[in-house]
Amino acid sequence: MGRSRCCVGGCSNVPGNGISLHTFPKEEKLRKQWIRSIQMTGSECSRAGWQGPSKNGSANAQLVCSEHFELTMFTMTTRTKWSLGLTYRTALIDEAIPTLFGDKVRKSNLDQVQARPVVRKREVRRRATDSLRRCGLSLAEIITDRHLQIQKWIRENLPGTVHSFDVWHIGKAVKKKLLALSKEKDCNIVCKWMKSITNHLYWSAASSQGEEGSMIAAKWTSVVNHVQDIHTGHGDLYQQCTHGPLEPREWLKKGSKAAAKMEDILLNKRLCKDIKKLSTGFQTSTLESFHSVINHFAPKMTAYSFHGQMCRQYLAALHFNENVQRGKKISKNGKFNLKIVFPKYKDDFSVKFVNDEMTFGYVKELLDMCIEICGEKNKLSTPAPPPLTSGKRKPTKVE
Repeated sequence: MGRSRCCVGGCSNVPGNGISLHTFPKEEKLRKQWIRSIQMTGSECSRAGWQGPSKNGSANAQLVCSEHFELTMFTMTTRTKWSLGLTYRTALIDEAIPTLFGDKVRKSNLDQVQARPVVRKREVRRRATDSLRRCGLSLAEIITDRHLQIQKWIRENLPGTVHSFDVWHIGKAVKKKLLALSKEKDCNIVCKWMKSITNHLYWSAASSQGEEGSMIAAKWTSVVNHVQDIHTGHGDLYQQCTHGPLEPREWLKKGSKAAAKMEDILLNKRLCKDIKKLSTGFQTSTLESFHSVINHFAPKMTAYSFHGQMCRQYLAALHFNENVQRGKKISKNGKFNLKIVFPKYKDDFSVKFVNDEMTFGYVKELLDMCIEICGEKNKLSTPAPPPLTSGKRKPTKVE
């Protein structure tokens, strides 16, 4: 079954990127108005002879995308969420009729796109960098995913900052493409190499600290030869594999369909360009661990004031900094204790070290500071910043 598309002539929009599809109304009078409106479009999108969607026809012939409706045709809740830069399921009012076609669609889109959640994320980035600058800190390196808008924002607003990519995000994208390839005919063997290829990506970055990005890319591209049982002659920068003797395994046959398609994925031009910018020392996994600690002190299901959220994040930071470097438990025979976990995000198991028990030394220091501050009768105050939506125009009650 093909992907759902807009049925308006000259338009082939699919859902996503702020575009939603809407079915024809069941009420007969309003349904005829929709059909008449689509029939009367300009020459570019003309469907003058169209009689409307048939009951037994394709489901795609009964969908109209959101770009053909004026903003007033959406519910108040939808427009309010958009104006505040929030995501929300798009809903039309009961009497909505598509009226925007041809050039009007393109002009109308500009107003709708500006109200997307991107505005809020951009404001968060701006405030975060401004806060660090006020503290006298300079940003030497930022590690993020490969989102194009983030790349552009950092390039324009932080010209002196090195922008590196997180390995996990790139590994996830590669694994997704390899998984799709493994489901094709004569490509089942690719599934057996997915984990090894992902591990090789992490090794390429971790083993290249202090080296240029071209070395990371050279190590990465060597995996194409490795999976075909070729371990020498990879290139000038990285000539041969550094592993020792390998156990017998099922290799990809050179020139096979699986090998050729896998090579296209792993040697993709944009992928190799981004791999040169992989972070070799730090990853966002530590930040994700900190976010997990924040959720313990400030659960997402509860709304806090600015100062309430700020104090809870301070506590989370104190707890995280005290325990992030704690050691590993060692058994009586002198070996590290291990545990097996089954993460929800994957079907396979993972083996992890068992860490030492957490400590809470920061609590006593906080209590001593509170007693000292209360004894001096000092008042600490931090002004709350304006809301993230303070720069947006708030709709009137009539709107």
